[in-house]
Amino acid sequence: MSIYLAAIKDKVCSHCIERGPSGECRISPDKVCTIESNYDRIVSAILSTTSERYEDYVGALRRSVCQDCSYGNPKACDDRDQVECPLDRYYPLIVDAVELIGIENIRRAHPQQ
Repeated sequence: MSIYLAAIKDKVCSHCIERGPSGECRISPDKVCTIESNYDRIVSAILSTTSERYEDYVGALRRSVCQDCSYGNPKACDDRDQVECPLDRYYPLIVDAVELIGIENIRRAHPQQ
C-alpha cells in the first residue's frame, strides 16, 4: 500500500494548511496525521467504492475510518466539525490520488497497441 500513501502525500501535502514555508509538516509532535495513520483503511474504503457520487465515498470513509477514529466517530467529531480533520478536509484529493493509481495500473496492464 505504500504506493498509495506516496501518491496521497504528493497530492495532499502541498495543499495542507499544516505545511510550513519550507514544506515541513507542522502537525504537533504528539499527534499523527490522520491520513498517515489510517491510509490502509482509507485506500480500502476508496477501492471498495465504485460510484459517480462523492457522498458514497464519504459514506465508505465514515464506515471504514471514522468508525474507529480516536478523535471522534462518524456522527460526532469535533475535529471534523471545526474543519480540523485533514482526512475530511482533503478527502476529494485523496480519492483522486488513489483512483489515479488504479487507472495507471490498468493502463500498464493493458497498454494500447
